[in-house]
Amino acid sequence: MSLPISRLAVVFLLAIFYLGCDSQGNDQEAEAGDVVLSERPALGPEAWTIGEEPLWVIGSGGTSGSGINLWRVRDALRLDDGRLLVAQADRKPILMFDSQGVFLRRISREGGGPAEFRGIRSIDLLPDGNLAAWGAVNRHVAVFDTLGRHLKTISHRNAIPELLTRADITSSLGLVARKGRAPSAKPVVGRRILEPVRYVLIDTLGKRRTVAEVPGYSFHGKERDDGRVRWARLLFGFISQTAEHDGRWVVGTSEEYEIQEFRLGPSSHPVRRIRWTPEEDRSVTEAHRADYLRQRATTSEDRSYQRSLAGIRDEDFNEVFPTHTALRFGRDGFLWARRFPRPGEAAALWWVFDPEGIWVTTVSLPADLDLLDAGEDYVLGLAKTDLDVEQIHLYKLQRK
Repeated sequence: MSLPISRLAVVFLLAIFYLGCDSQGNDQEAEAGDVVLSERPALGPEAWTIGEEPLWVIGSGGTSGSGINLWRVRDALRLDDGRLLVAQADRKPILMFDSQGVFLRRISREGGGPAEFRGIRSIDLLPDGNLAAWGAVNRHVAVFDTLGRHLKTISHRNAIPELLTRADITSSLGLVARKGRAPSAKPVVGRRILEPVRYVLIDTLGKRRTVAEVPGYSFHGKERDDGRVRWARLLFGFISQTAEHDGRWVVGTSEEYEIQEFRLGPSSHPVRRIRWTPEEDRSVTEAHRADYLRQRATTSEDRSYQRSLAGIRDEDFNEVFPTHTALRFGRDGFLWARRFPRPGEAAALWWVFDPEGIWVTTVSLPADLDLLDAGEDYVLGLAKTDLDVEQIHLYKLQRK
């Protein structure tokens, strides 16, 4: 009688084990968030368009008549009344302009004080209508009202002992910081790896916790002229991109057409996975490689730079293009993802997703325009002239 009972016990235990595994698998799938899949844009391609010329241009040679020279611009945003704020890593970190692009005043200055910045990186509009700016060297977030008056400063110096070049300001005045690292494995010629990066949420009390760990940078083993092997960034390699808006934080690895969205808070958790399927060929061809080298050869006449270009081989390139190269939230909560540009393209294609993650449409912007802000009827970005002079361009956005 004991043998059948033992067999029954084993069957019972196995059943519990498999049920537990299945339950765990379902929990893991649930923890990953809902999947929002779009096979085509809901409004069709190019349903939104911008004007052929910007409404006005700020900067040297611009149309606004402000006569302001911009240098090392890091961010810009437009307020509800049309005024514009520009953040630059300069002696004049934050500048305010009126709705026509005419200079009004400087809000902050370079320095180490609570309302001052060294190495300003970003400026954001908070849900309460105030402004928050992040200084990488100061390692603090300073808050101003929309008139430019300093309200308070949150220091993250104790929580961030090292210099951070990339961080997203959260709506609660914390930071989501990217913690990358060099490959720890020994480099081997021809070997390729995708080194992970960790994104850490730092709250106003200095507490740190990991939000996500994703594939971050593409490296490959390359032999130098001296015969030593080192890790080098793969040309057209994958790299993760992030953005934050009102407690929503997104990250995309650019391996696939997928962006993960998280809700930041005491217990940050994934909300959804945004997936879309554009009809395009991501293969890197010989013509793409040749165009890339040709473009780089014209950017500098420095001999050492030219020698470095001459040392680039086909194996230094990825076989496929990344899916996207930048993520931006508009003021209305729409998410913009820039398609990875092919060498020689005259326009930049941006995929736009609504607050629910649905692919709405595509927008074509000038290839040399770095999108910084977007709203219901405008697009704001950084551009450079042929002489490398920085300018802020404001375009009218037409939504059909």
